[in-house]
Amino acid sequence: MPESRAQIAHIQSERKRKAFALAETVPWYRDKLAGIDPNALDDPAEWQKIPILDKDTLRKFSHAELLKAFCAVPSDQIAEYWRSGGSTGQPVFYPRTADDLRYGELSWGRSFPCIQTFQFRTSRSNLEHVKENDPEGKDNRRHERENLDRCHANTANRSSTLSDP
Repeated sequence: MPESRAQIAHIQSERKRKAFALAETVPWYRDKLAGIDPNALDDPAEWQKIPILDKDTLRKFSHAELLKAFCAVPSDQIAEYWRSGGSTGQPVFYPRTADDLRYGELSWGRSFPCIQTFQFRTSRSNLEHVKENDPEGKDNRRHERENLDRCHANTANRSSTLSDP
């Protein structure tokens, strides 16, 4: 854990550069990041040049288009597909790698003590569904894609039902 504000600022600065470098590999961002100086990301004015990506933008893409435009890893690194809550009636589906899942779990584990709720312990058992019996993750990805297709179909059916008077 960082012990000072200076250490926190240093970590944040390094991570901004890593995130920016990764974003430059993503087709949707590639042209949108031209002209932004990756060495000046600590300057709020430079950081504000990065376009905000919102769910409305993501909803405009089919699943295949979303993967092509936004995926920063090869498809064989996708451990599972998550979806937003769909409170607008149109959920967003997005891929997560095993690392994404571990970092997400770590984040949740850190947040609960901060808000003085129960203790959340991260462990390997919390992620057993990811590549447990399938080291390459092929069965899990197939299962997740089937679930995703089913969710898309259900969402489309529900949306057409909801829009009927």
